[in-house]
Amino acid sequence: MGRKKSNVLPFKPYESTSPDGYENHYIRITNSLFSSDAKRSLTPLAWNLYESMLIEARGHPSVIFSQQMGKESLGCSCNGYTKCIKQLIEKGFIKRKPRSCFSASEYIFSDEWKNY
Repeated sequence: MGRKKSNVLPFKPYESTSPDGYENHYIRITNSLFSSDAKRSLTPLAWNLYESMLIEARGHPSVIFSQQMGKESLGCSCNGYTKCIKQLIEKGFIKRKPRSCFSASEYIFSDEWKNY
């Protein structure tokens, strides 16, 4: 019995810097998400944060994302990061997972943006 053929297709040359077109990590953003009213209502900084969270999650439905990670990925202050998180929660992209006072911030990806 042979090995199953992989369904993973390489990226086009204009989509990746990888010479063979294969990437270890990438995110999936559908056209309906990208063109949604909820996405268009986000600031560019909030959208960048959402993309950073998707990359960090690596396909999992939740992500541990600290304020420090957010500040580094956005290059902004604590206030800027906090405003972006608030936008993502209000527009239905993420939910904050309940936590103890000593645990890192964990967020769950949500589909409530569809109802925006």
